[in-house]
Amino acid sequence: MLTVASAGCGSSNSSTEPGDGPDAAKSSDFGSMKNVCHSATGANQSGEHGVGADSIKVTTISDAGSDLQKGLNQELWDAATVFTRWCNEHGGINGRRIIMIKGDAQVTRYPDVIDQACKSSFALVGGGGALDNTGQKARVDCGLVALPGFVASPEARGAPLSYPAMATGITGVTGGGLKYLKKKYGADEALATIYGDFATTTFTMDQRLSAAKGVGLASAASPVNHENNTYPITGLTDGRPVADSVLQSGARGVLFSGQPTDIGKFLTALAAKGAGTASSSLKWAFTDENMYDQIVIQNGRTGLAKLPLYVQSFIYPFEEAGRGDRSKAMDDFLSLFDEYLPNGKSHAMFAVAGFASWLLFAKTASACGTKLTRACLVDQLKKVGTFDAGGLIAPRDPSDPNQASQCFILLRATPKGFVRVQDPSLAPTPGIGRGVFNCGKDNIITVSDSPLMKKWQDQVTAMFGTDAQS
Repeated sequence: MLTVASAGCGSSNSSTEPGDGPDAAKSSDFGSMKNVCHSATGANQSGEHGVGADSIKVTTISDAGSDLQKGLNQELWDAATVFTRWCNEHGGINGRRIIMIKGDAQVTRYPDVIDQACKSSFALVGGGGALDNTGQKARVDCGLVALPGFVASPEARGAPLSYPAMATGITGVTGGGLKYLKKKYGADEALATIYGDFATTTFTMDQRLSAAKGVGLASAASPVNHENNTYPITGLTDGRPVADSVLQSGARGVLFSGQPTDIGKFLTALAAKGAGTASSSLKWAFTDENMYDQIVIQNGRTGLAKLPLYVQSFIYPFEEAGRGDRSKAMDDFLSLFDEYLPNGKSHAMFAVAGFASWLLFAKTASACGTKLTRACLVDQLKKVGTFDAGGLIAPRDPSDPNQASQCFILLRATPKGFVRVQDPSLAPTPGIGRGVFNCGKDNIITVSDSPLMKKWQDQVTAMFGTDAQS
């Protein structure tokens, strides 16, 4: 299912929409980025799919319409709506108005959305789907360039023509948070795992375990409970069975990979069974960056009061907005949501990641000038180098899918909200990352020897006739 969410006159950007009145933002600067959107600098040419002289059709994918989990990643559409309303008000991308098409993958309909986007859109921007492995070959075959808000499956992470502003990496992942846990809780931890029972989270957990071993948090000889601790793709309805499994394993730490809506039930069940107390062996939990979402706090307060939950993040923290020039990008992001979609879901990692990909798209598409083609867009994306969305995200090179950012922050989820963990080993690196990110080459952990890596390489070779994009 696809719906046009932002178009020309008479569209959802009409005068009745938020942000079109006299109080709308007057500048198209964002963070440290200048003149993100602007009128034409010359006579624009019409061209490839979706490119007209005065418009660009772009598809943003989300699973929000899924019956499995209603509203799943709705924030990707919200961020796209905010960006397109703001950008169009300032002249669009080099005078081309953005027509944003909402591609509702509904989890299981990702191939259908790709098929429609191949026919109608210039690019995919700021979106993502849980089962994005099901449409990558079709996307690449039709030449559709992607600047996704997130990539989930191994196939999507390694697919050609994909340039996410944020990425968790393939063979190189950020291990700084795991290093901190080793320092605080000790080496050779007995670990347990909980993850959704589908390819994406299985691969992510495999990476996470390999990284944990790589930093010495767990060794090959330490007891790692990596069997039968999965839950269905439809969601975790009852956290007690997996909580029992973790506690019975005697683990001191647990790694979780899944959806923000699920982890609260798991934490609550753990707390009810005594996790985090002096008599329990379980002392901490660690999870992925997509858990930087207020629903984790809302659903998991009871558990968060008992068990420390650590979240490794790659975005400037919401809680540290309003701190002058250092927080300008986050201040601008939140102000634009207030102006253009005040009831939208702004305080979620995927909202920021999606918006960052839109900023990357605007920067590179604008550089193509009057003749916008996919070839030019790809050429500009390869030239970007280090990109931080004006200070909104941890800096990384979007043309290298193999490597995550060398910069991160570590958050702890508490019953009152998220707080940045303060420790000398996590100290911000001077001159990089807006004064909050810890950066360094030693934050990257190579996981090329993980059990699923060879299988993934074979899948990518079979799908695209080549190894992972480099």
